Amino acid sequence: MRSFFGVLVLSACSVTTAAAQVGAGLIPATSLTTWAPGVRGIPTRTQVCAIVNAATYGNGSQDASAGIQAAIDACPVGQVVQLSAGLFTVNDHVRIGKGITLRGAAPRVTTLRKTNQNAEQEQIIIVGPSRWPHIDEATAVNLTADAVQGAMSVTVQNSAGFAPGQFVKLDEDDYNTASWMTLPPRISGSSPQVLATDRITWPIRNPATQGDLPVPSGLSWFSRPGRPLVEIKEVTAVNGNTITFSTPVHITYTTAKLAQLVRYTGNDSVHVRSAGVEEMTLTGGSDGNVSFLNAAYSWAKNIECMQYSNPCVDIRNAFRIEVRDSNIHDTVNPYPGGAGYALSLSFGASEVLVENNIIMGANKLMVVRSSGAGSVVGYNYVDNGFIGN
Repeated sequence: MRSFFGVLVLSACSVTTAAAQVGAGLIPATSLTTWAPGVRGIPTRTQVCAIVNAATYGNGSQDASAGIQAAIDACPVGQVVQLSAGLFTVNDHVRIGKGITLRGAAPRVTTLRKTNQNAEQEQIIIVGPSRWPHIDEATAVNLTADAVQGAMSVTVQNSAGFAPGQFVKLDEDDYNTASWMTLPPRISGSSPQVLATDRITWPIRNPATQGDLPVPSGLSWFSRPGRPLVEIKEVTAVNGNTITFSTPVHITYTTAKLAQLVRYTGNDSVHVRSAGVEEMTLTGGSDGNVSFLNAAYSWAKNIECMQYSNPCVDIRNAFRIEVRDSNIHDTVNPYPGGAGYALSLSFGASEVLVENNIIMGANKLMVVRSSGAGSVVGYNYVDNGFIGN
């Protein structure tokens, strides 16, 4: 199948229209790619390594964070930490750092809540190697030829340190290679300029205008500095200086724009695989309720995510995350500025599948920033996006 480069949003009426547009040549080939999103078969894990009972922690009257974390840490890969029915107070986030499933009894039956929002801004659940994973800038290497759309491999100047099984970031510099482009004349007769390349337009204008991107700080808000055209790839082979991926490159990255490949290193940043969050309600997170940070082939399934600040479900530096059969709704702060997003993809998150969810009552319902390559948002009910003022 083929889809758009970024996030493709499907509904019952738009699939036929999109197909017709592709057939008629209205969508350029550079905006199409091969679909391969999500886990492609969430495992049904049955082996329970531990049961954590809400009654042990007074059904919410005592903090259960340490008890849940201890059960996660002791659980063998491929097994399930089962949370009982009841209320769990989680005021110190729990982290799933390996391929296990954290499962409740059902949404509204098992509830994890955060109550100390004013004391500490953090998530309820993190899926990933640490709370602050990061790219290793020292590993960046230049490509020696363009990474052509549809290709399964790239060539780099030096492949030392790259190995099968790694997740890497592919991007290009669209800031230092940008130039001033003159916009059509305004009513006043002026013809302002905007900084742009052939594919990226920056909110940086000449003459400067209120609301322009702050430079240099804004260049790294959601990507490596000045590199918002980006995707995460999975390495399957390294032969000489040729690095092969598990899925095709979704859009061309050029050596003229200093295209690079860069790695994640260290136990605090290497991706966590095959971790899942299932069958529970999450409420009260002051930095979102569940974050997939440097995670791959991981998922949230049949969860309710509500009453949060910052993205309720936050997907960063991630590959093939799947969010399905869930209800994401009702931010506590629906105002511009990032505190009320229901679902967020950023920092190159790629090949994400968001399917069969209800997403409501937020500003914004979904936001995609320097990310989304090869992702699909399909067959969801999305409504009531609003701005509080």
